[in-house]
Amino acid sequence: MSRDHKSNKKSKAALIHEAVEKFETLEKFVATFQDTIVTGGDDDEIFSALGDGVIFAALLESRDQGETLLLHACRRQLWEIAEWLLHHGAQVNVVVQQEEAPQHGTRHLSRETPLHYACKFNSGDRPWRYESRIGSLEVVRLLLENGANVHAEDAYGSTPVHLAAASGDARVLGLLLDHGGDILVGKDHPRTRPPFNLITSVEALDLVLERRPKLLEHTDQHGNGCIYWARNHQVLRRLLDRGANPNQANEHGYTPLHSGCASWRHDDDIQLLLEGGADINARTTEKLLTPLHVVCKGQNIVTAELFILHGADLSAKDYQGNTPLHLLCQTKGHEAYVGRLLRKGAPVNMQNNKGETPLHIACGYKVDERLVRAGLLAMQRFYTINRPRRHPPPSLASRLYRSLFTSAGGNNRNDDEAEVPEQDIYLVALVECLLRHCAGASVQMADVNGSTPLHIACRKGSRSLVRLLLKEGADPTARDSEGNTPVHAACFEGHWSLLPLLVDDGDDDEVNALSMKNHNEQLPSHAIFLHDNAPLDLLFHAVKDCSSGLHSWVGTIVAESRCKSVVGFMSLW
Repeated sequence: MSRDHKSNKKSKAALIHEAVEKFETLEKFVATFQDTIVTGGDDDEIFSALGDGVIFAALLESRDQGETLLLHACRRQLWEIAEWLLHHGAQVNVVVQQEEAPQHGTRHLSRETPLHYACKFNSGDRPWRYESRIGSLEVVRLLLENGANVHAEDAYGSTPVHLAAASGDARVLGLLLDHGGDILVGKDHPRTRPPFNLITSVEALDLVLERRPKLLEHTDQHGNGCIYWARNHQVLRRLLDRGANPNQANEHGYTPLHSGCASWRHDDDIQLLLEGGADINARTTEKLLTPLHVVCKGQNIVTAELFILHGADLSAKDYQGNTPLHLLCQTKGHEAYVGRLLRKGAPVNMQNNKGETPLHIACGYKVDERLVRAGLLAMQRFYTINRPRRHPPPSLASRLYRSLFTSAGGNNRNDDEAEVPEQDIYLVALVECLLRHCAGASVQMADVNGSTPLHIACRKGSRSLVRLLLKEGADPTARDSEGNTPVHAACFEGHWSLLPLLVDDGDDDEVNALSMKNHNEQLPSHAIFLHDNAPLDLLFHAVKDCSSGLHSWVGTIVAESRCKSVVGFMSLW
């Protein structure tokens, strides 16, 4: 008996080997299988065509790339084969064991069942990633009648109900719901959404709402209502027609109008929301953003115009005090749209919480002043220019200058001969738009730090922008909260090419601008101790009318012409 059993095992192994040699893959096996079934063959004929009943029994639960015969048949929507396999013992809830492509550095099994496959066309589809597919009603019914688990989850937490909702096939979705499927399953799942939020067809939506009309009031774990998740224009329209709330705010106060502006909504969806009663001036909870703030920040100008036509508040301030015009001025290339906002009545001189007007923003208030202040603080701590000393400490000064000058030396992009940088062209166009507006942006308004637009333009180093502001009457002697004038700002940043615009030796007022000290008793010319590419005439001004030992020593060096530049002067230390 033992010998016969051993012989049978060898015979079975040989037959399986023969089957593998014959069919190579399940694809070829199923092709042969399908041809036999379609021609109406009985079991004996089918087994004969396949080679042997033992081969079929062995291959019934074998896998090719993680799929059994039943999974393969359901993926290809082969109803007759699926029925025959189930009749002959195939497991209806078998799970795919194929590893999917790594995501976020990890691999995992897809964990899909035949019912998952039947509810979509391609096993690689995900309802929130790809175009939805329509599954096979016949295969779905067959699997459910044979005990398929309608609640089975794949690796993403998706059930067959998720996939049917995403496919938009109302017949398949209704069949699943009739067999106990839950349209809200996974509503608290961290990696998926409830099937109700994935519906892509009006027919499927009507079917669900006829059964559960209260779903119009449903919100997800973040407070987003059904309109937030409307998958397309038709579904959105039907939800509004059935009475869904267009102003349902989530936990952060974002309404569908906010969210639609920030994500994937088209303008026809936005128009539909507005016609459906969406509040155009609704505020978010923390940042106090209106939908117009959102579109201006995201540079969605076409939608911004749509909001303006529907009466959006152009004076609304967010939590930082910024109006939509402030946010639009933070980006380049939108000067034409800035003009449109101004013509519609946007306040040109309104200040935010920092005291900045849109003109401050447009002038490029993006300079990292922390670096400037850190450099000045280091200079004050290590060596004070007005401190009476015979000679500065060479090693200390050398270390200080090298650390401050590494990135600054020779980096003057605003020479008279230089081509105007592209970003300056955008800046000038934007500032001109603000200045030429009938209301007129004020060039004298200061922010909370006392900085005027001219201070900011000088820090930025834009020669063309400084010229424009001066032409409009900007004051080069205006002081900020630290007593710095725009001339200080230009010198401390090393923008020496701005000095001819800001200082004219023939005019007493402008000479005073170069002679004015800030609250730390620093002249603009003291910036030579921050930049080794300072012009030599600025060095003369630094020692003018001073009597300390250091000033006398500097005066002697300059008078003897032992150097022709500040760089040469530094080499003597």
